[in-house]
Amino acid sequence: MSTATKHLKAEELERKRRMLLECDAKIERLKKELAAAKARKAAKETAEAIANAPHANMGLPRDLILLIFEHYISETSMGIRKLRTVCKGWQDIISQTATLWTVIRIDMPAKATEITPCKQFCEECVEKSGELPLEIYIDFRPADIPFADILYEHLLVPMQSVSDDPQYKEEVKRWLHKPVRQRQPFLIGSYQKHFLKPLVALIGDSGKTLARWSSFELHCAQREETLFSLELLGPILQYPAPMLRSLEIHNSGRYVTSWYRLIHPFPIMPQLQHLVLTKAQLPIDCCRIDPLSMKTLRLPWGTDVGTLTCALQCTNLTTWTLCFDHKTTEDVFMSYVDLTQRTFIFPRLRELEIGGNVPMSFWTMVSFPILQHLMFADRFPMAGFVAQDAISIPCVEILTLPSLSMPGPAIMEDIIQGIIRICPSLRTMRAVEQDSESILNAVESVRLRGLTAPHLATLALKAKKRGNDSEGYRRRVDLLTLRTH
Repeated sequence: MSTATKHLKAEELERKRRMLLECDAKIERLKKELAAAKARKAAKETAEAIANAPHANMGLPRDLILLIFEHYISETSMGIRKLRTVCKGWQDIISQTATLWTVIRIDMPAKATEITPCKQFCEECVEKSGELPLEIYIDFRPADIPFADILYEHLLVPMQSVSDDPQYKEEVKRWLHKPVRQRQPFLIGSYQKHFLKPLVALIGDSGKTLARWSSFELHCAQREETLFSLELLGPILQYPAPMLRSLEIHNSGRYVTSWYRLIHPFPIMPQLQHLVLTKAQLPIDCCRIDPLSMKTLRLPWGTDVGTLTCALQCTNLTTWTLCFDHKTTEDVFMSYVDLTQRTFIFPRLRELEIGGNVPMSFWTMVSFPILQHLMFADRFPMAGFVAQDAISIPCVEILTLPSLSMPGPAIMEDIIQGIIRICPSLRTMRAVEQDSESILNAVESVRLRGLTAPHLATLALKAKKRGNDSEGYRRRVDLLTLRTH
């Protein structure tokens, strides 16, 4: 084949390639025009439907309608937008009521097309709520879809096609050819870059809008989500939150996550009353909160000694959950606790859940005059606890035991005897089903020796894997008649 023929064929191939590229571009343009036309048509139809819809108030008073709206909005992501599409009457009520815009619930966008509506929703809430306090809920738990799959299939690739940044497109192409594990850091960084857009309105310039937050609740589950949440929460909490009363961080994954690296020191929150951390550790600093304002403190995973000493100053707590770190030995605990104050009194505490390696000096240094519910999360302090004659928790009515690993009869009798002595007002014991037989035998044996709790009447049982909430204890044994309900 001659050189001229090869040149002609190459030109022909190049011409066809350009034609294909032009066709692809035309198809993409037509797709966008079609999508825009559909969106305009849908918006027009929605507006007409709202205008023509019958009034859905059904004769209910306005106050009751507002209560219904508030409940729906608190449970549904971007629910206020959905309510507005029902009828013009509802649209008018919502537009005229600033309090309905104070609850901002955001789910993790699973598609690139969801980010802009989410951003607009946040901006609209901030604007229409005036200067009222804001309640923020952010959920990073996708339903039944791995986090990396959401980033790759539903977010990253669509963004590549619609992005106006050629450098971003090239970066995406370069990362898509790498193995999944090497691809994840870029996926998370790219997702963070785009997802932070809706949150800018919630933070405001130099934390101006953040200063209006009255509550903040964050949920994450998988490891990648937790890593992203770390990067997200750090910049947010670097600003003071003078109105924040409730802070909850729930990590439902397998591992406890330390947030010390990015959130240090602890944010300034002078009005904080409720702090709940699930598998998430924060460097709590009593100088940045008002300990006497705290009412709920839930630290169920690895409470370090520094955090514990801060918690001991929150003497107005009504609910307290703590788990001692495995390094918190008796000597370490005593070296950190203020020895000039040997007794810490919690006059309002009604519910205490405790776990981990509890130093025995903790029980001798704290007092709970009206404590009604005592829970042991993962282990019972066995003989050391029941042998302490100085311990007395007189008002406890409900005692929740962990799995006792079926101890011998003598040990179980000592446990029951110690419980009866320490908790004279006890009415209900909660335990796992596998320990029921040994507990019942021990109760009967102790009763035959004349040691009884005058009010103890019920043993509530649950399956081992169920939580400590009251719904998990479905089987009940009457300790007077030994009948099961």
